[in-house]
Formats: sequence, C-alpha cells, structure tokens
Amino acid sequence: MDKEVDNFKRLRVELDEALSLLNDSDKVTKSVGSLETSTLVDAQSLLSRCENALEKRQSNKKVIRSIHHFACSGGTVLSKCISAMPNTFLISEVHPTTTLTINPSIIEFRPTDITSLGRYANLPRMDELAEKMFLSQIDVANEHLNAMSSKLVLREHTHSDYCLGDEDAIANEPVLVKLFKQRYSHRKLATVRNPIDSFVSLQANGWLHFSPPSFDQYCERLLAFISHFEDCEIVKYEDFVAEPKIVMQRITGILDIEYSPYFEDIFSIFKVTGDSGRSSDVISERPRRAINGELKKEIYASKHYTRVCELLNYKR
Repeated sequence: MDKEVDNFKRLRVELDEALSLLNDSDKVTKSVGSLETSTLVDAQSLLSRCENALEKRQSNKKVIRSIHHFACSGGTVLSKCISAMPNTFLISEVHPTTTLTINPSIIEFRPTDITSLGRYANLPRMDELAEKMFLSQIDVANEHLNAMSSKLVLREHTHSDYCLGDEDAIANEPVLVKLFKQRYSHRKLATVRNPIDSFVSLQANGWLHFSPPSFDQYCERLLAFISHFEDCEIVKYEDFVAEPKIVMQRITGILDIEYSPYFEDIFSIFKVTGDSGRSSDVISERPRRAINGELKKEIYASKHYTRVCELLNYKR
C-alpha cells in the first residue's frame, strides 16, 4: 500500500508540473489547488484538469485556412469557387521560400515584395527571415478580415515543395502545414486528381520540374504529399465536377466558411494565379488528353500509381 501511495505522490508531482507548464505558457495565473493523492479518483481528476488546460490552449489559437494541390489537378477552378463563397477571400499560390520566380541574372522591379528584394540583396539566412515575414503578413491579413467578419483562405503553391528538383529536394511536409501547426488552429484541404490526367497536363505545359521526370516518380511525390492529410481533408476533383454543389458544401464545411449555392453562376469572375487549363464558365468533366505509348507503359508498370489508386479509390 505504501508503494502505491508513493507512486501516486510521484504522479501528482509530475502532473502538477505539467499543468503548471501549460498554464504558464498561456499566462494563466489562476492558482492550482493542492490535490489529495490517496485515491485513484484524485489522480484522474488531475489528469482531467491537464486535458482541460490543453484543450483551452488549443481553443485559444487563431484559425487559419488553406487549400493544397498539385499543379494541373483542378485547383484553380476549386479556388475560384471558394472565392465565390460569401465573406471569403482567397490569396492564391503563396509560398514563403520558393525561388521559382527568381531569375538570378535579372534584378526585377518588385517594390512591394520584401522577400524577393531581400534575396536580391543577399540577406543572410534568407529562408528563415522569409518565413518570419510571411507569418507576420498572414497574421495582419487574417486579423484585417476577421475584423470585418470575413475569412481568409490561403492557396499554397504546393508545386514548390513536391515537384521541384531531385528526390532529396522533396519537402518533409507542405510548408503551410509546417508553419501553422504550432501557431494556429489549422483548417486545411487537399484536392487531388487522377495523376494520369495531371501528369499529362504537366507534360503539355513543360512543367516537369522534378528528376527523374517519370510518371512513377510523380506518383511517389503525390503519395508523400497526401500523407499529411486525413481522409476527411481530401477531396477529389472528379467528385467535384460530377456534383459541384454537394462537394462544395463539403469543402466549406472542412474550411469552416459560409456556403452559397450560387457559386456556379459567379465563380468565373474571380481572378487567381495559375489559371493554366480551364477556360469555360461551366463546371464539367473534361476528356482525357491523348496518352502516348511510352507513358502507357510507365502507367502500367508504376507501383506507386497502384498505391495511389488504392488510397484514393481510382480505377487501375
């Protein structure tokens, strides 16, 4: 019995210290009363208080919203439809550290772009600085819209993290997921398309920026990307074009934004970057581009494509 009491005492001390750390980190000054350690009920009560303190800390975080997808996967039309929702504003293709638009041999006029200007000036530890400035700007923009009862959605330039360079250059996680997970309550959405269609479009646009530029490598990168999202955070482009209203209701639920059934009438008036494919004002399925014999062989042999089909319920 004495041994059990000693164990409870040690548990009380450890949990009390954990609770103190949680409360101190949120500057919670309410004193924590002493707990009896003679019964299991008291230990459970202390555990419950720790859980409540952690939940309070989480609930106090500001909400941020983002959408993520690969290039040529239908993300532009989905982004326009999100923009068409009431009191919702989407900032398109953000990434704090990408250098995809930087030409080192040409210094461009970018008076409002401090990050690019900092790179031109060779500021030290520029990626670290770029992330800090990005978060600061997002904080201001988010609060600006919150004050007007509106909501901000960020469209990440996921291509910069997963479709550039060799395999060593693949990001450990999407940049916004990395930056937001400790700072915000993050409402995130990943949209996907059958990789055959998006890969063929990448080929046609000359956007195979990764090495080796094979279909199987592309599918491997897609798998790495979607591994950072729960099933409930992933929406298929094919489902969206088949039933736009139903899927948009799901999307607005994921992002916690208002829904309007009239988005199909107005989505085309919204301007976003990356508008490389769709030109029609009608949301509908598009015929697949022609696939050459070499690519057909790659698709047939791709083990990673088989895994994509299993996870996302595409027909092999």
